[in-house]
Amino acid sequence: CKLCYFSGVRLEFLYSICFTHPSINLASMETLEILRKRLYYQSQHRGMREMDLVLGRFADAHIATLSDAELDEYERWLEVPDLPMFTWVNGSQPAPPEVDTALFRRLRDFHYGEPKL
Repeated sequence: CKLCYFSGVRLEFLYSICFTHPSINLASMETLEILRKRLYYQSQHRGMREMDLVLGRFADAHIATLSDAELDEYERWLEVPDLPMFTWVNGSQPAPPEVDTALFRRLRDFHYGEPKL
């Protein structure tokens, strides 16, 4: 069965799940590692060069240590168009309450708060 292969490797426990629970779609499951890699790539390929640099640098430094909840929040950020996100990060517009979270402030402080050598 195709569902019994995950990332090109046949895994016995997934094989047994397939027969036990045929409604499980293993092909749509995304591992945490794959999620982090996808978010890292998307952070560096936004479309607006400035946001590629802002989010790309932050992802490079922090994506490996973000919690599951923070990864979900970060993924939602990547759906926001570049220009509003850039104005919120650089402070020219206040970020809406749903965006102005501890993680967002961490991004803003990372980008503008640390002295650049």
